[in-house]
Amino acid sequence: MSSTHTASLTSLPLRTPFVGAIDHRFIIGASPDIESDQLDKQLTLRVDVDNGPLKAEVHLAGKDNVQQPSRARLRLGSKNGPVTVKVTAAHNFPERRPFTLAAYTCNGPIAVLLPRDFRGPLHLTTFWGSGRLSDAVSQAVSLFGDSGNGATRTYFVGNCEDYMAGGAAAWAGDEALAATSSGSVAVLYSDEGSVKDDFTLSPGIQPPW
Repeated sequence: MSSTHTASLTSLPLRTPFVGAIDHRFIIGASPDIESDQLDKQLTLRVDVDNGPLKAEVHLAGKDNVQQPSRARLRLGSKNGPVTVKVTAAHNFPERRPFTLAAYTCNGPIAVLLPRDFRGPLHLTTFWGSGRLSDAVSQAVSLFGDSGNGATRTYFVGNCEDYMAGGAAAWAGDEALAATSSGSVAVLYSDEGSVKDDFTLSPGIQPPW
């Protein structure tokens, strides 16, 4: 199943359960007349697949407030199956809004493709599998924490000075989490490489642990 879903800020939040394979493109749009107290609801995208693979592209439109833009909140996953999530700026919107992403599966590999200007915490979890970062992502990250048993690692992508100064609670920028109970976790930029159907990665993507 492949389709495109466009959601403006005046639409209802997307919380969509699916059964079977999903291949969707979601466009989170912007509207200048949305009430400020409705922004959090309208910028929420949730897609849950009960059984099957999930492949999704999320295109984020421009900022509603240049000084402190509202974050889009994205949660996409499958109870059983591989998950691929790609996040980019929407066409004609070079100034994308910040976002939080939670990509998950209980059984299967995960690949997350982030926009090149992503800056923020990156949390990777796998209990039975390996974690991989592309060369470009590896060069941009600092290791923030390790669970000790190797299951979870936390990185920061980009310059972390203002994050460290304000603390996690005050952070209003990007943040991404990818978690699987059994499978590999791969992170790369949306404009580099590719993820094949068997989840082998293009050259230049190395396992960090």
